[in-house]
Amino acid sequence: MATPVPINKILVPVDLTDSSRLALRYAIELGNALGASTLDVLHVWDAPGGQTLADFVLCEHGETMQALLADAEHKGRFVVHGRLEVGQPAPRSIVDVAEEGYDLIVMGSRAGLDEPSVTEEVARNARCPVFTVREGADEPE
Repeated sequence: MATPVPINKILVPVDLTDSSRLALRYAIELGNALGASTLDVLHVWDAPGGQTLADFVLCEHGETMQALLADAEHKGRFVVHGRLEVGQPAPRSIVDVAEEGYDLIVMGSRAGLDEPSVTEEVARNARCPVFTVREGADEPE
């Protein structure tokens, strides 16, 4: 019998949509079940008009991110980190971060898009497994 691959570090890219919030809930459940040590919540922010990190923290997205992190810390049995990357929310940014040693990516996917989604591109290019949560999926137990 093969030895299970340990899942210690989980990356959860969020764009603050309902599908990414659902993916975070799944990541929390998976992290707890698999005994993960770290869950990192990544938001790639395309800073409008030269805004700064301080501007992000004070804006609605920053407040939403803080609430997501607090919820993950409350429900998880692992260390939770928030991570903000400035740039285009492109698949390459997520894949680049994932190459820093993550064992699993958990991310939401919206159905019905005509062009390849960010989630599909990440799944094609990431070196670690990608667990996708389709928008409208049942809540984790």
